[in-house]
Amino acid sequence: MNIRNGDTDIKLPELVKVDDKITAKWANSIRGALQRLRDRQPVLTGGQPINIPKPFEVTLGSDGGNYSVVVSAGKICERQIKAGLAADALFFHVCDNQFDASGNPEKFTIAIGEAIFVNVLEDAYGAIKPGADITLVVDDKDKMSLNYIPGPTPQAGSYFYKLAELEAYEGSVRLVPYLAGSHIYHETGLTADVVIRDCPVYGETNDTAPILLRASFVSGMLVSVGATEAERTLAQTVDQTNLVHCT
Repeated sequence: MNIRNGDTDIKLPELVKVDDKITAKWANSIRGALQRLRDRQPVLTGGQPINIPKPFEVTLGSDGGNYSVVVSAGKICERQIKAGLAADALFFHVCDNQFDASGNPEKFTIAIGEAIFVNVLEDAYGAIKPGADITLVVDDKDKMSLNYIPGPTPQAGSYFYKLAELEAYEGSVRLVPYLAGSHIYHETGLTADVVIRDCPVYGETNDTAPILLRASFVSGMLVSVGATEAERTLAQTVDQTNLVHCT
């Protein structure tokens, strides 16, 4: 296999003698030669071009009427908006179960009406759970994604990014792509509550006095204003205060 530096001809500027003037035409010829050199594309000869799969590209396979998919490598880019001063705000995650022990793409059995997803979990503080909590999964094509909600039985933050779904088509099947072919962007921030309470009276403590104002955030985004604790349990991260004129 040989690679040469393209087929674009590059005309060299005329030679300039010691006493010659530098003209605009000569200077422009320098610029033109540099542009053509910049835009040259390497040409491959004597071999086959290397096909690099797109990220999260889904390939369908069949074995006796049973279908499976494999997925090329891809990354989940997390922009963590709660990152502080001089802290890296971008994290790159991979799916924990994408390859088998030999490094080959894992096969996932799939049926008509199902889809292959990248499942991303968030913790109670609004960040992506790394490692084994980021997986490829096959589930119903209409699988819902859920925000984290605190409570005695909290709802986990679980996001299903659909790569492709399998559907019946003209007596056979086909993959319908959704997010396949691209890395995935996921923005996170602090999950928290901001609370202002009334002055406590007899039998109350500062943190049990009636709520006058409450703002709830999930992954840094405002999702609720004025909800009672019965309606929505306080997040694990909470900043609260009582009225300053309390005596």
